[in-house]
This record gives sequence, C-alpha cells and structure tokens, in this order.
Amino acid sequence: MKVRNALIVVVLAVVLAAGLGLGLARSGNPSASGADETDPITTLSIYVEWDGGGGLIRSVSGLEWTTEVNIKKVVTKGGMPIEAKTLGANSYTPIVIERFITDDTQFADWARLVETGNIDEARRDISIILYDYAAEEVARWDLVRCWPSAYTSWFDANTMSMPMESLTLVHEGFKRVDGVNEIPS
Repeated sequence: MKVRNALIVVVLAVVLAAGLGLGLARSGNPSASGADETDPITTLSIYVEWDGGGGLIRSVSGLEWTTEVNIKKVVTKGGMPIEAKTLGANSYTPIVIERFITDDTQFADWARLVETGNIDEARRDISIILYDYAAEEVARWDLVRCWPSAYTSWFDANTMSMPMESLTLVHEGFKRVDGVNEIPS
C-alpha cells in the first residue's frame, strides 16, 4: 500500500509538472512538456546535491549574505571629525529548500542527524544547481558546512496541493560558480 501511494504521488508530480512546466517531466523537445524555452519560469529546474545524496527541489530561498559595517569616529588632517566605515564580519542567512514528498527520506534522515546530536556527521558541503529546459547547467552555488536547523512537512488531503517538505539549512558561506569560473559573492 505504501509503495502504491508513493507511486501515485510521483505520477501526480510528473503529470502536474508537465502541465505546469516545472521541469520535472523532461524530454528532448521542450514543447512536448508545454515549456516555452524563452520563458525562464517554465524552463528551469533546481537540483541540490551533496556527497552521497541530493535530488530535485521545488524552491530555494534565503541565499543571501551581508557584511557588518563598523563605524568609528576619526579626525581628518584638516581637523574635521568624520565617521569612517570599515569592513566587519560576514553573516550568512539560513536558506530554505523545498521539495515534493516521495518515498525518498534523505531530507528527514539528514535532519535526524542534528536532532540526535550528530552535528559533525550532519555538516555537508552542498551545491544548488539551476538547469534549463534541455537539462544544461545554468548556474551553481556551492555552500560550505551546511546542516539542517529545521525540518518541516505539510500536506492536505482535502486539496489538490502536493505534499511538501523543507529543510532550513545554516551554513558558513557560499560562492556562485558558473562552470569552472567562480563569481565572487
């Protein structure tokens, strides 16, 4: 029964993805899935990968960093007091990755490592990869020493919404990388 239900969820996800152009149902012909190759919203897929795991994800949010600005009062050579701004510490916002629930338990298993206190085992370098309609890599972000600080799942049998799960990942920094060229972030 469990396998049958998981299969139904996967089939629904693929059918909905084909109809909505989410990039989960792929073929060599973008128009076969209803995708317009000039519209990035209907032609992109997101994949997260780590050593030994990963998969298609629905969305990523919070890929952001800020640098603290230190202010100190100084006096110029002419005797004028001013505020000098200097570089402080970088801060990295936790990211949230979401995906459809299937029989794959990688998200829950990873979160369980933290829940049981195995933080060293839970830390992973991951990549978030954006693919176009032809499954060609468009962009990549490499994140350092990630670990899940929260796991969430939600589903509603009374609606047509797909069951979802998400991980909130804290990390120690990231780089935008395209192919072999690093882009400073």
